[in-house]
Amino acid sequence: VIERASGQVTLVDTSSRQAYARIGGLGDLSHASAVYSRDGRYAFIFGRDGGLTKIDLLEARIVKRVMQSGNAIGGSISQDGRIVVAQNYAPGGIKAFDAETLELLAEVPAEYAPGKFSKVVGLADVPGNKFAYALFDAGEIWVSDFSEPKKPVTRRYPAGQQPYDGLVTPDGRHYLAGLFGEDGVVPFSEGIAAESAEVFRRLGSPRKRAADVAIGVTAAVDDAVLVTRNARDFAGIPDLRIEAAGPRSPGERG
Repeated sequence: VIERASGQVTLVDTSSRQAYARIGGLGDLSHASAVYSRDGRYAFIFGRDGGLTKIDLLEARIVKRVMQSGNAIGGSISQDGRIVVAQNYAPGGIKAFDAETLELLAEVPAEYAPGKFSKVVGLADVPGNKFAYALFDAGEIWVSDFSEPKKPVTRRYPAGQQPYDGLVTPDGRHYLAGLFGEDGVVPFSEGIAAESAEVFRRLGSPRKRAADVAIGVTAAVDDAVLVTRNARDFAGIPDLRIEAAGPRSPGERG
């Protein structure tokens, strides 16, 4: 249990429903989050102040703590449990650490244009020791492949205005990012993203919104019918079937 006001973590035995330890010295825990080693023994606590702390849940002690940035907002752990990744507001980007030692393995700065860095949000581990995350200021989703932990390979995809919180579907196929800057959710997979980027380059979007193209391509790939009041936003997307929705209610946003 994260105690954000006190900067402590309380460990609870769920069988006896009693706390068995309290660990302090964890810094600023506002918006803190935790992920766990694959064997369940260790917790990795990501603090808002950039602190990353490894806790031994069996022995109720801090194994190691590092200050990895100035402003962080959570993290994730790789599919094989070997890599812990923190996502950062400042400096924008992600940092990957060895889950055993917390040694820094690699850093991917979120520099989306020369000298411009984005806050990183919505980090999630995806199959194949990859991580997907949203660049809030850039309007992009990046996927970093840590198959070689010290030499990650990153791909960039357009995502709409201010992509924010993200999650992965249970089958691991899609990454979904909510859009803070516009109404909508971006459905994302690497295959669909690559096709969406190609369609966007070829056609553009009537409102210049990459999210519209991603939604339309997803529907086409899944052989689904897209129901919309704005068919013009999806014009020209190959193999997309569109059904017109009813008129808006008074005051309803489009």
